[in-house]
Amino acid sequence: MALLFLLALGCSSERTTPADAIVDGPPTDGSVDSPPADLSGEGVALPTLPRYFEARAQLSYPDGKAQVGAPEPDSVDLLVAIVGPSIPPLYEVKVGVICRQSGDGNAQETSVAQATLERRADGGYRIVKYRSPAGGGAVWVKHCAPTSKFYALERVAISSLELELDETLSTLSGRFEGALDLYVRAATVESKITGIISGARDTTAPSLHGGTSIPTPLAPIVVGFDEPVIASATGATIVLSAPGGELARAVFKPSEGAITPAATQAFKPAGHWPLNEPLTLEISGVVDLAGQPAGGQGKLVGTLPAIAAPSTCTDLGFEGSTDPVCGCAHPKTSVAHITAAQGARFCESPELATTMFATTLPAGARRLTMQLAACADEAVKTGLEIIVASPDTRAVASIPTNTVAVSGAQAPCQFAADWRTVQLDVSALAGKPVIVRLRHQGATRFVPSRLLYDDIRVESTP
Repeated sequence: MALLFLLALGCSSERTTPADAIVDGPPTDGSVDSPPADLSGEGVALPTLPRYFEARAQLSYPDGKAQVGAPEPDSVDLLVAIVGPSIPPLYEVKVGVICRQSGDGNAQETSVAQATLERRADGGYRIVKYRSPAGGGAVWVKHCAPTSKFYALERVAISSLELELDETLSTLSGRFEGALDLYVRAATVESKITGIISGARDTTAPSLHGGTSIPTPLAPIVVGFDEPVIASATGATIVLSAPGGELARAVFKPSEGAITPAATQAFKPAGHWPLNEPLTLEISGVVDLAGQPAGGQGKLVGTLPAIAAPSTCTDLGFEGSTDPVCGCAHPKTSVAHITAAQGARFCESPELATTMFATTLPAGARRLTMQLAACADEAVKTGLEIIVASPDTRAVASIPTNTVAVSGAQAPCQFAADWRTVQLDVSALAGKPVIVRLRHQGATRFVPSRLLYDDIRVESTP
């Protein structure tokens, strides 16, 4: 069983409603407030504001999909807030968009400036027009799918929005028109979309939102919620712990604004995370925009599955007798025409691949050295990141590599960079068990590239 908690913490510069107005907003038990006096001067009397609604849009493609087989969002959710009167009969209405794809979420809280509320014949309300930010832009959210070097669902854009609400401002329905922008290598293609919206007043407490895999020993632990949340009036605290004690803590004051899945702050290990033992996440003082606390009681405790240690590697030169070699999933496969730097075998790392293994450095270790080459179908700039980490220390190096045309070379490596020696100072980790990660950072022009590793060695003090 695998579960990756995503913990995303940050502030939105687009907030137009102070935190105390949000926290002290509508009741959290689903009750309906008594209407106050007429607020608009135009015969529109509203219940107490602000009011928050959670809604989901069912998508359709009126002109078909621009890119057959392209990724599309699992769902597009809307968070609608009727904040209060502006210049009657105009009301401040805010729309947040959450695009979910394969367990990941991204959100952007966007002010839709002012909207006119009009009475319907049945006594409900209709938002009859709105002005988006800067008077003409769409409500949109970037990168709502996991980023790919070649195919990425870049954004959802909402160009027109029609909403209707019932008499008590408890249910919401409507539709929108817009587009999905898909980034395909170096070009953007667009599919028109229509969304049919249905939802109700937000009476659900926020919960943790996660993916489907266990974080690796070196990766940041990022936490996200299933809707935008903020720190309560007394602040918020998020603590990550292991059986041996606290690992990291984040504290937020009410004045620091929203904590949303769109932000990118994360817990990062000093070296690598504890291995083969569970981690605990304790969250307190976090509420959604309607004031409802995470977990329903103001405190939420979750357990992350134990992070497994990578396999141990004793043959760093990639000359072992079994595959895969030291965590390398592709030991010299599609580039067999390239001669190894030493011996007969090397590790081939495709675009964005990671090679990771555990080893123990000798007591006098000074440098980790290796042979590095690269190849691609075009002249590109690619790169390698090396991390060597103990539980409390890490050494890091980023090494750029450029490929150039090679006379007589075969596909997929008509352009290549010759073998060269690269080094990383590991003297601060001498004598320690460590985790080594080699990550292919990818090309800059969306051209598939390969990195080749060989003859990894540890040089020690004489």
